Amino acid sequence: MRKCILTKELCYKSDLIRFVVGPNKFVVPDVAGRLPGRGLWLKAKKDIVTAACDKGIFTNVLKDKVSVPIDMADLIEGLLRKRCHELMGMARRAGQMVGGYAKVGLFLSSKDAGIIIVASDSRRSRSKEKTNIPPDAKFVFCFSSSELGRIFDRDKIVYAVISSGSFTTNLLLEIKRLSGFFKEENERSYISR
Repeated sequence: MRKCILTKELCYKSDLIRFVVGPNKFVVPDVAGRLPGRGLWLKAKKDIVTAACDKGIFTNVLKDKVSVPIDMADLIEGLLRKRCHELMGMARRAGQMVGGYAKVGLFLSSKDAGIIIVASDSRRSRSKEKTNIPPDAKFVFCFSSSELGRIFDRDKIVYAVISSGSFTTNLLLEIKRLSGFFKEENERSYISR
């Protein structure tokens, strides 16, 4: 558990974004949690990050003048999306993720699905018509068909599935953090079931 430097709430690390200060006194988001240095933590919410940057919380906590990017919240959203893409790419290379409507159907009939991803820019009417969906599988709607397509080296993918296991657990944690930075209200239904 860590304390958010703005709200002073104790939260799990999976609900927070870590920040470190580089040698040039520039605050850097550390979404992977691997950079060296003293970590500062903020809740993974766009409004919290924006408020912390506007109020100069980093300077107050560190008791030293530091520089903060103007577009910190957008930068974090991009880094979290990239992290999700990397996790999905690893799952695909490990044979734990397939894309495309037909391949998803075959996957669901032979393996246990953890996450079923439906492109955010698709019609969702076909997403729940499959009958062999495990009851504990999660539907995710926060990636565009172009984003999913890049993972499979194709133009667009509307449906993808990841088998249950560690990839599912890690990806759901990152999607949860990412959801705090969505711009549109309709994207907040990022996970169902």
